[in-house]
Amino acid sequence: MENQSFNLKTDLLQAQFPTMFKDFVFILLLFFAFLILVNLFKNIFTSSKQSPARDYIVLLLIILNKIFLFGGIGLIVANIIKNIFEEIYSSAAPKFSIAGAWEDLSFGIILLFVGIGLNKARKLILNQVTATNTREQQP
Repeated sequence: MENQSFNLKTDLLQAQFPTMFKDFVFILLLFFAFLILVNLFKNIFTSSKQSPARDYIVLLLIILNKIFLFGGIGLIVANIIKNIFEEIYSSAAPKFSIAGAWEDLSFGIILLFVGIGLNKARKLILNQVTATNTREQQP
């Protein structure tokens, strides 16, 4: 029986980057939910001062915004480079046709728009907080 621990013949061009990105974001959300629960229980059992939940949500939106923007740009650039290399190595005379696997490119564009939406949501929450604070300070 052969036990192979490291496969040198893997094709890195066939990696499932959208699946890996989805798993990474899911793990990040679970970790952040765990941190929010730990802080909630800490506030309940040890401290009388409660920290507002919107601070955690704004921090989560900042982190997700950066991940989605960098992930989207990375997937777009990686897909373009991958298609160029596949076109070069597919035949002796590269013809650079547009036909190719552009799934990662479309997924990257979707991630960019989600990142922009997360940034707008963060700004909206911060604007509502400042508007509420200014109303509370007025006599």
